Amino acid sequence: MGFDINQTLYHGTRSVFNSFDLAKSGATDDGYFGKAIYLTPSSNGASIYANHDLETGEIQHNGIVLPVYVKSNAIYHTINAGLTDNELNGINSK
Repeated sequence: MGFDINQTLYHGTRSVFNSFDLAKSGATDDGYFGKAIYLTPSSNGASIYANHDLETGEIQHNGIVLPVYVKSNAIYHTINAGLTDNELNGINSK
């Protein structure tokens, strides 16, 4: 099974790194679905997460959106993931 280069996924973060490390998952928060690497097909969705300070609720502008190509057979897909209508509208307006 190779990398799916036909679908770009995105990861929003405020950290600089060269590769994903599941051991570092949860450094920012516990994650909505637990310890995992969270990706989205929406660059806007990743940007929302990357630029939202979870402690203060303020919007920052120092987030990083990483394009990612996935090679995995352990992908868990979610629908809406408990987002508000405004968050979903922002993501879907890509």
